[in-house]
Amino acid sequence: MRQVYRQAEVHLITMSIGEVSSVRKKINDGAVMGLTQCIVASNTEYNALLEEMKQRKFSSAAPYPHRGKVPV
Repeated sequence: MRQVYRQAEVHLITMSIGEVSSVRKKINDGAVMGLTQCIVASNTEYNALLEEMKQRKFSSAAPYPHRGKVPV
Protein backbone atom coordinates (compact mmCIF):
# COMPACT_ATOMS: atom_id res chain seq x y z
CA MET A 1 0.00 0.00 0.00
CA ARG A 2 2.67 2.52 0.98
CA GLN A 3 4.69 1.76 -2.15
CA VAL A 4 1.77 3.08 -4.21
CA TYR A 5 0.21 5.66 -1.88
CA ARG A 6 3.11 7.27 -0.02
CA GLN A 7 0.95 8.98 2.61
CA ALA A 8 -0.95 5.80 3.47
CA GLU A 9 -0.79 4.48 7.00
CA VAL A 10 -0.93 0.77 7.75
CA HIS A 11 -1.65 -0.27 11.31
CA LEU A 12 -1.29 -3.89 12.41
CA ILE A 13 -3.71 -4.57 15.25
CA THR A 14 -3.28 -7.85 17.12
CA MET A 15 -4.26 -9.54 20.37
CA SER A 16 -0.73 -10.87 20.93
CA ILE A 17 1.52 -8.75 23.13
CA GLY A 18 4.51 -10.87 22.07
CA GLU A 19 3.79 -10.24 18.41
CA VAL A 20 3.64 -6.48 19.00
CA SER A 21 7.10 -6.48 20.59
CA SER A 22 8.54 -8.52 17.74
CA VAL A 23 6.93 -6.47 14.96
CA ARG A 24 7.84 -3.13 16.57
CA LYS A 25 11.48 -4.22 16.73
CA LYS A 26 11.36 -5.22 13.06
CA ILE A 27 9.78 -1.86 12.12
CA ASN A 28 12.48 0.03 14.05
CA ASP A 29 15.25 -2.11 12.53
CA GLY A 30 13.89 -1.59 9.01
CA ALA A 31 13.18 -5.30 8.57
CA VAL A 32 9.48 -4.66 7.94
CA MET A 33 8.42 -2.16 5.32
CA GLY A 34 5.01 -0.65 4.89
CA LEU A 35 3.75 -0.77 8.49
CA THR A 36 3.14 2.47 10.34
CA GLN A 37 2.74 0.81 13.72
CA CYS A 38 1.70 -2.33 15.53
CA ILE A 39 -0.61 -2.18 18.56
CA VAL A 40 -2.45 -4.52 20.92
CA ALA A 41 -6.22 -4.42 20.45
CA SER A 42 -6.89 -4.89 24.17
CA ASN A 43 -4.61 -1.98 25.15
CA THR A 44 -5.36 1.73 25.56
CA GLU A 45 -3.21 2.34 22.44
CA TYR A 46 -6.05 0.94 20.36
CA ASN A 47 -8.55 3.38 21.87
CA ALA A 48 -6.11 6.24 21.30
CA LEU A 49 -5.73 5.22 17.64
CA LEU A 50 -9.51 5.20 17.18
CA GLU A 51 -9.84 8.63 18.81
CA GLU A 52 -7.05 9.98 16.59
CA MET A 53 -8.72 8.58 13.49
CA LYS A 54 -12.04 10.19 14.44
CA GLN A 55 -10.33 13.58 14.27
CA ARG A 56 -8.94 13.03 10.77
CA LYS A 57 -10.51 13.70 7.43
CA PHE A 58 -10.26 10.76 5.03
CA SER A 59 -10.56 10.59 1.27
CA SER A 60 -10.61 7.72 -1.18
CA ALA A 61 -7.47 7.06 -3.14
CA ALA A 62 -7.59 7.11 -6.93
CA PRO A 63 -7.63 3.66 -8.53
CA TYR A 64 -4.19 2.34 -9.35
CA PRO A 65 -3.89 1.17 -12.97
CA HIS A 66 -2.98 -2.49 -13.24
CA ARG A 67 -0.73 -3.65 -16.05
CA GLY A 68 -0.98 -0.31 -17.76
CA LYS A 69 -4.77 -0.47 -17.98
CA VAL A 70 -7.12 1.84 -16.12
CA PRO A 71 -9.79 -0.16 -14.23
CA VAL A 72 -13.33 0.48 -15.41
